[in-house]
Amino acid sequence: MVASKVDDVSRLSQDVNDISGKGLVQANIAEDGIQAINGAVHDAGVIIEEFKTQAEEIGKIIEIISSIADQTNLLALNASIEAARAGDAGLWFAVVANEVKTLAQDSQRSADNISRIIEELQTQSEKAGAAMQKATDEVTRGSEAINETIRFFHTIAEQIQEISDNIAEVAALSEEERNAVQMIESRISGMKTLADDTSDEASASAVASEESSVALNQISSIMTELSQIATQIDESMKRLKT
Repeated sequence: MVASKVDDVSRLSQDVNDISGKGLVQANIAEDGIQAINGAVHDAGVIIEEFKTQAEEIGKIIEIISSIADQTNLLALNASIEAARAGDAGLWFAVVANEVKTLAQDSQRSADNISRIIEELQTQSEKAGAAMQKATDEVTRGSEAINETIRFFHTIAEQIQEISDNIAEVAALSEEERNAVQMIESRISGMKTLADDTSDEASASAVASEESSVALNQISSIMTELSQIATQIDESMKRLKT
C-alpha cells in the first residue's frame, strides 16, 4: 500500500538524517582537531622566528669576537717584533706576546666554529620555517575541506527534511485520492443498480413503448460503461498502492 511505502521511505529518510547528524558531529570534531594543529603550528613558527632572531644576534657577537681576535693577533705580532728588537730585555715580553697571539688564534678558531654552527642552524631554521609554512597551508586547506563537509551535511539534513515533508504531502494526497475513488465507485454502483432495476421494470412492463425501452437500454449501457471505468480506476489505484 502507498501508506506502507511512505512509512518505509520515511524511516529511510530518518536513518539518512541520523547518519548525516553523526557525520556532522565527526566533522566538527575534526575541525576542532585541525584548529588545534593550526595553533600548534603557529606557535612553533613563532619559536622558529625567535630562534632565527637570536641566531642573528649571536652571529653579530661572533663578528665582534673575530674582529677583536684579529686586532689582538695583530698587536701580538707587533709586540713580538718589538721584543725581538729589545733582545734579552724583551724576552719575557716576547713570551707573553706569543701567548696572547695563541689565545687570539684560539679565539678566532672558536669564533669560526661557532659561526659555522650558527650558519647551519640558520639554514635548518629556514628549512623548518618553510616546512611550517607548508604545514600551515595544508592545515588551512584541510580546515576549508572540513568546513565544506560541514556545509554539505547541513545541506543533506535540509534536503532530507524537505523530502520528508513531500512524502507526508504525497501520503495525504494518496489517502484523499483513495477516498475519492471509493466514493466514485459507490455512487456509480448505485447508479448501475438503479439503471438495472429500471431496465428490468421496463422490460417487464407490457405497456412500455419501444422508444422508452431503447432509452432505458442506453442508460443501462452507459451505467455499465461507467461501472467498468470505475473498476479500471480502482485497479489502477491498487497498482499504485502496491
